[in-house]
Amino acid sequence: MPAVETTDDIYNIARNYFKDILYIDDALKRPDDIKKLFEQSHSEVSVSVEKELEQQKEQASSSVSVEKEIEQQEEQASSSVSVEKEIEQQKEQDTRPVTFKRKNERTQADEKQNAAIPVTDKKAEQLNEYFEAFNLVYNLNKLGYKVSPFYYENRTNLEELSLMIERSHLTIMDWELDESKGDTTLQLLDLLFKNSNKMKLLIIYTKEPVAARNSINAKFNSDAREMYLDIKGKEVYGFQTTSSLIIICKKRELEADQILNLFIDKLISLFGYFPFVFFDTINKITEKSAQILKKFSFPFDNALMLQLYSSGLDMEDYSEVVSRMVNNHITQTIEVNNKIFIKISDSWKTNAKKLADGKDELIIKKVSEAINELSRIQDTKKQEK
Repeated sequence: MPAVETTDDIYNIARNYFKDILYIDDALKRPDDIKKLFEQSHSEVSVSVEKELEQQKEQASSSVSVEKEIEQQEEQASSSVSVEKEIEQQKEQDTRPVTFKRKNERTQADEKQNAAIPVTDKKAEQLNEYFEAFNLVYNLNKLGYKVSPFYYENRTNLEELSLMIERSHLTIMDWELDESKGDTTLQLLDLLFKNSNKMKLLIIYTKEPVAARNSINAKFNSDAREMYLDIKGKEVYGFQTTSSLIIICKKRELEADQILNLFIDKLISLFGYFPFVFFDTINKITEKSAQILKKFSFPFDNALMLQLYSSGLDMEDYSEVVSRMVNNHITQTIEVNNKIFIKISDSWKTNAKKLADGKDELIIKKVSEAINELSRIQDTKKQEK
């Protein structure tokens, strides 16, 4: 089997697992707010157009006065040939600059009217950020992901937001969620790092990746270990904690599919291929939800309780019996994708060769740590006996 095909299958398992994405950004404004922003911008443009038109009218009025003056001079010139010649000479001197000036003024006015009239810098920036955020959502949707946009507001409860992130398989978020220049995001990360039971997978999508990197390093120096990411010419950084994986990338520098592929690459390099067994199992359970509901729907509850009650078991043991039943059902109906084990085998062969050659110090260190951990577990079990 070609290695590329197997790799694609592994990536598709991950993409399917990360199908639902939470996207947090203050640029994702509420419909009423974005409507007001459009109306205000439109109003400012209208006022600018009106002012431009008034200036054009004033210029046109000035040009008409010049034309009337020339006509009066021509009438006076008809009374005398000598005066006429004098006026003709004056017209040759005066008419050209007047005509040129009038044409030039009108041309400039037309160019200004046809050009896009800028709105205030603040509103223009807000509109630009909104369209950038919406564009990322749109591109991820085109790739088959279901993105749940969350508009961050100053009154948003950070503890509730941290729970949303923990329930999400993958979260993409802006670094500057408000005017605090990243301080709010640091508070949110602090809450997330405290819960070490739930794995948090985060992509920080920001205009200021270096500032985000430096801030995380400064605040979580002992808890967050910076990872090396070999993305030539791109501002991409990564951090790992005991319960989090964070990728920081610059807005507009990577396409939506590149962001996800980079994340999956780092996931593989850190944790190997075996976690994809669980991703694949979860995907398949989700796909078979209709069959599960059909097979175990009411009155199955009654039949189950009757069987448990008649078995003579204590009620405290019921959950263990049901757990075995569920596990047996999963084992019988869901088969793990064999291509995952092909990648595990290929990776093991590569690492075994490096270990034998003694060329990869990191692999040697990890194997040594694993052996020591196994020895510690065995010693603990002996002591318990």
